[in-house]
Parts: sequence; structure tokens; C-alpha cells
Amino acid sequence: MVHYHIPQDELDAHPMMAMFRSKDFSLDLLFTSLKYGGDFLCSTSGWDSKHNVALKVIQLANQPVSRLCPPEFIIARDSPLAKKLEEHLSLPPAEVKGARYDPLSAAAPVYDSLAALLRTTNPPLPSESALSE
Repeated sequence: MVHYHIPQDELDAHPMMAMFRSKDFSLDLLFTSLKYGGDFLCSTSGWDSKHNVALKVIQLANQPVSRLCPPEFIIARDSPLAKKLEEHLSLPPAEVKGARYDPLSAAAPVYDSLAALLRTTNPPLPSESALSE
């Protein structure tokens, strides 16, 4: 298990890791699907903690960008590129959800994915501090 800026010892200290490494941990995909039936066998928009456990996923929520990719890939918020991105990706959620954007625009693939997400879930928005790091 490797992550760019999250040290292995921090991952090892995560409470889920002890459970995943336990000899008693037998909650695999087949067992989980049999145990939970229809509650487990659902669209990904309905996934919850039992899916994370069965797939052995460690959720690292609200991580600053600096921990997710090399620093040379991070652009400053006030750079010309960031301003252009902000301009191209500035539709309000209702416009995106309603697919009221140009399907031929450069931002269309992003809006398509976001529209599907907004129609199926109510995702938490990242904190402003996480976006600015």
C-alpha cells in the first residue's frame, strides 16, 4: 500500500489497518455479499462503510493537496492557469445538475461526471482550507 505523501507508518497506524491484518478478519467480498444481500449489492452511490471494509479501503478524507501529489504538480490559486480553470469550471451546481452547459466545451467531461454525481448523491464539499493548500 503506497500513497504519495502519506507515510507508511501513518497508514499502519490507521484503526482499520489492525482490523484488516487481523487473523480473525474474514469479511471478504463473497462473505459480505452473502451476509448483507441486496444492501451490499447496490450501485456505488449507495456504498457505505461495509463496502469500505469488504474492499479493505482506508478513507483519508479532507487531505490537503500537498499530501496527494508532488508539489511541482500543484498550481497556485492566483496563477493564470488557475484563473482559466476557475472560469471554465464556474457553473453553479444547479446548472451542472441540470446539464445546462455546452456539451462541446472543454469542461463538458468534468461537468458530465459531476452532474451524474450530483444527481445520485449529496456529496460533502471540500473545505476551503483543503482547496487552498
